Amino acid sequence: QATIFTKASLAHGDGGVLSIELNLSKSYIDASDAPQPFGASTDYDRLTASRKPLMITKASKWYPGGSGGVPAVAGLNGEDLALTWSLDELGAVTTHDEQVNHRLVVQDEGQIKGWDYRAGVSYAYSQRNIGFRDNFVRTPGLYAGVEQGILNPFGPQDQAGRDYLESISADGLEYRNADVRYYGADLNLSRTLMDLGGGALGLAVGADWHRESFEENMNMLGNEVVYKVSGTPGRNPSGSRRVAGMYAELDAPVTKQLNLNFAVRADHFSDFGNTVNPKASFRYQPLKQLMLRGTVSKGFRAPTLPELYGSERTLTPSSSNWDDPLLCPSSTPSVTGTGTLTTDPRYAGLNLDPTRVCNTRLTTLTGANPDLEPEKSKTYTVGFVVEPVKNFVATVDFWKIDMTGTIAQVSEDTIFNNIEKYADLFVRNADGTLQYITKTRLNMGGLRTQGVDIGLNYMVPTANWGRFGFSLDGSYTDKYEGQNESGGEWFDSVGRNGALSTGATASNTYVFKWKHQARVNWSYGSFFGQLTQQYASSYEDTNALPTQKPGQPFFNRIAPYRVYNLSTSYKVNKQLKLGLGVNNLFDEDPPLSNQRLSSRVVFARNVAKPIGRTFTARADYTF
Repeated sequence: QATIFTKASLAHGDGGVLSIELNLSKSYIDASDAPQPFGASTDYDRLTASRKPLMITKASKWYPGGSGGVPAVAGLNGEDLALTWSLDELGAVTTHDEQVNHRLVVQDEGQIKGWDYRAGVSYAYSQRNIGFRDNFVRTPGLYAGVEQGILNPFGPQDQAGRDYLESISADGLEYRNADVRYYGADLNLSRTLMDLGGGALGLAVGADWHRESFEENMNMLGNEVVYKVSGTPGRNPSGSRRVAGMYAELDAPVTKQLNLNFAVRADHFSDFGNTVNPKASFRYQPLKQLMLRGTVSKGFRAPTLPELYGSERTLTPSSSNWDDPLLCPSSTPSVTGTGTLTTDPRYAGLNLDPTRVCNTRLTTLTGANPDLEPEKSKTYTVGFVVEPVKNFVATVDFWKIDMTGTIAQVSEDTIFNNIEKYADLFVRNADGTLQYITKTRLNMGGLRTQGVDIGLNYMVPTANWGRFGFSLDGSYTDKYEGQNESGGEWFDSVGRNGALSTGATASNTYVFKWKHQARVNWSYGSFFGQLTQQYASSYEDTNALPTQKPGQPFFNRIAPYRVYNLSTSYKVNKQLKLGLGVNNLFDEDPPLSNQRLSSRVVFARNVAKPIGRTFTARADYTF
């Protein structure tokens, strides 16, 4: 990743300042995975996710016992062979994901007729390109190469085979790009109105407007390569919206100990209409060493443009094999292949084919959802800040959030981990056969969560050895309850799999009972060093059944996970600062996880990364 940030300011008039900010960044991720596989157990195309056997006939010189030199196999009498082939000869595949971001802000601030003003315009642009870097080939081309006897699926290629693989290569080509743009303007005015017991009564008013647009293009190359391809080939979704808002805020220092604040914001969305959201807060400090605070507010979140207008809704096979929980029931539905064809007399006339309902890919509904409605929320906080001794400060804040119309997406693993909970996502025909499983983002029922945030900070200055510091920021979640539909049953997901992804989160989440970041640092002259601990409490892993207990098959609990990072910096002069660091100082391995039951991922990726210990270097120069 490379980032350039620059800012220029020009003073004018009586205290006015005109500034321009420009931020340019470019980043890319090259991700490697297992060699590209082919055969009846893998997708032949992306659009229909159809599967077809990879066949070799005796007409190919590479048929066992043929002229290509592949050894004969006893028992073969020239019949066609269905193959499963991993293209190990080319090696691991690598995808390329590149993102470019530009942001320009022009802002002016100053005073006019007794008001402080701030006015600005902004423009932001983001482009993302995804493609194939190494060792990808077009699937139809590979099938044709085997059928025509050019490719040897049993060993190394001859020159003709190597040339053919090169001709069907997709390396260096892009298959998906997205473009997001933002144009905005804002104005803020503030002034004091009168004196109160604790200071001046302040008023701020403002307005803003912005337009955002989203466009995505995906060519048909992804339909040919298939492996590690995201999105829907040939689809070019787009959307835009305009948002205009006005707000006002009143800050009232009633006494030197008590401060009250009231705010309200009204917005008009071109695609969702109007919303008004108020907020009130207080701050009370009866003693120098003690301060109380609290807020109550209403919130509103409109669905993002990709959530509304991204890939069109499409019926596609599930990403993994499953047993239909109605027509091929199992006592462990999250473990594929454990179901048996139903004997329920209600479905006797369907003449069910076990290969269509057991251990197979079921039909799912995927894509964006233009029918999404906004999320609404109410938030309550109350807490205190206390300084019991010099240089030690502690903060404790209790919080509670209630949401309605929660926008969420449920993964296949989560659905089959709790069939009863997500039964309404199985849409069936009148005769009981499955029409599809809903995997689009949906307005679920609600979400209610509450907990405590804690902060501790202690500083120890010394006469000859600089300054030492100790701090901790932690969060305790008491409950995280969601419901599938308004008025439905509430399910608590603290410390276990199954919390719904919300907002822009793409995957289902785990909610930890306790998480914290603790730091120990030392400042001495121009030197600064810090050791950081990141901690996440234990939780129940993805298990075959939500009712499973310790000792039963597939049950797993992820142990508390700790990672230590070390960073140092040295200020050479006023302009130059150098830094060195080590992430994952003790090279802690990620914990193993049951996520491997339905994918190749075998570690708890929600708490850890597989990279291991890494070293960093940094230089900052200020002009």
